[in-house]
Amino acid sequence: GRRIGRSVLFCLCFVFSFFNKQQLQMSSLTHFFLFNDTFGQREDNEEEKILYFHPHHCPLQTRMKKVGLSLAYINFARPFTPDRPVEVVHTKHSRQVIFQPEDHFWMCMTVELRHIVKGKHLEFQEEEVLDESLLSILKQAYSMLKVMSTTTFESFAPFNSSETTTFIYNYK
Repeated sequence: GRRIGRSVLFCLCFVFSFFNKQQLQMSSLTHFFLFNDTFGQREDNEEEKILYFHPHHCPLQTRMKKVGLSLAYINFARPFTPDRPVEVVHTKHSRQVIFQPEDHFWMCMTVELRHIVKGKHLEFQEEEVLDESLLSILKQAYSMLKVMSTTTFESFAPFNSSETTTFIYNYK
């Protein structure tokens, strides 16, 4: 059967390496993940939604919480903007960017904001992180994936996503 090609992994590594070194030197990438909201519909196989998760050493429970929270953001915002899914979620400490490149496939990235200690308080540097730049990084990652291979996320659909995830992690 088809597998995720090396070019897909190269593309993701390149973009996020570029992200960490160039785009946001003061902020840090805390999570990046790909998931399909139609996979893992039963309670005993929900982890099959996750196609890729960085950092890969995160416990499964943490991965599931991050994906679940992203789905909650997506579903909560849907009635307010039915023609356009949620793209960026602001919190005091971070930004989460959500991009839907194909039906039911989502790319998510969480960036921790840089902070300055002022007395006993932390002041987060929100103005240093532009939503458009973060969204552009995810779109660029997907564009590179399409250019570097003929693979789209939809080609993952026939496979068990845990098999796909195992392949990605073992490739490293």
